[in-house]
Amino acid sequence: ATFANYNALPGGSYNLFANYTGDKTHAASKSAPVAVVIAAEASKVSVAPAFYDAATGNNFPTANGNVPYGFFVVTDIQPYGASSPVTGSGATATVVPDGVATGTVSLADGSSPLFAGAPLSSEGFYEDQRTTLALGAHNLTANYSGDSSFLPNTGSSGAFTIVQGASAVSLASSTATT
Repeated sequence: ATFANYNALPGGSYNLFANYTGDKTHAASKSAPVAVVIAAEASKVSVAPAFYDAATGNNFPTANGNVPYGFFVVTDIQPYGASSPVTGSGATATVVPDGVATGTVSLADGSSPLFAGAPLSSEGFYEDQRTTLALGAHNLTANYSGDSSFLPNTGSSGAFTIVQGASAVSLASSTATT
């Protein structure tokens, strides 16, 4: 007998059958159904803000956690299975989701709600494109509603600070001749 492992069924109830196609000696047959229930697994929620210069569109690295005021904030939110494999580490870590989450997400900045009940895309994520955030400390928290495959959970961006941007003044003079 050959056994196959298959781990891509979404959460839910299934009836599984074994089919034998037969050969010259034995007739084809089908087994009685076996009921299988796949429960939702624990989830994690990735909350990844990125900051873009409004004038140039360039991404701003936040190595020290400070971001100049006026930068666009784009936050990607992605729920995934807690058993999903991770490649790399630290800032270069990449999650390989073990399925596509459905459901909705809500986002808050500390205790201030930014939005609620936004549906995930068909790829299992949501992208919030916020113009700016106010000066001061921020920590974005996303709440995931859960679905038949993944349990509800919460994720956080980690702390960052919007600081006053640098200002520049340019003066020009002209001399008039008479």
